[in-house]
Amino acid sequence: MPLLKSLQNFDVANATVQVWLYKKSNTPEGTRFTGRWIDTDTELDQALRKAITDRRESILEVKRV
Repeated sequence: MPLLKSLQNFDVANATVQVWLYKKSNTPEGTRFTGRWIDTDTELDQALRKAITDRRESILEVKRV
């Protein structure tokens, strides 16, 4: 399935919302990523779903790099 069609068909309304925050650190041993899960409530989940749906509707094409 083409990427744009796959994005348009994704069921945002019934998807589980999870928010993670990542921090990148450069250490002598190499690059390190630290992740934290952020607790959300129903109101924030709904706002995120709406923002994603609204933004998705404005996407007309996907360019592969």
